[in-house]
Amino acid sequence: MDVSQAIPLGLILTESIVNAIKYAFINDNKGSVDIQLARDGEHHVILKVSDNGIGLPEGFHASDRSSLGLDLMQGLAKQLNGKFHIADNGGVQITMRFLVLK
Repeated sequence: MDVSQAIPLGLILTESIVNAIKYAFINDNKGSVDIQLARDGEHHVILKVSDNGIGLPEGFHASDRSSLGLDLMQGLAKQLNGKFHIADNGGVQITMRFLVLK
C-alpha cells in the first residue's frame, strides 16, 4: 500500500479505536473491538472496525452529526476516494472500502 493511503487509513483506524474505547463501554463495562482489513477483489480493500458496546444513540444519522472525529474519518475516506459507512449492529460498525493505489 502506498504511504499516501497508509497514513489516512491509520488515522481512520486510530480514531475508530479511540471512539470505541471512549464511548462504547461506559460504566466500566467490558467488551471487544474487532479490526479487519481485507482485500475485496483485485484492486479494493475493506476496513471494518466494530465493537460490541452500547451502539449508536437512538436516531443517529451520520449526515446530521457534527463531530470532529466523525468529520475527520469521513474526510479521510473522501481523500482515499473511499466509501465510509457507520452502522449500529449490536455495537458500532465502521466500514470503509477504497481502491488501493499501486
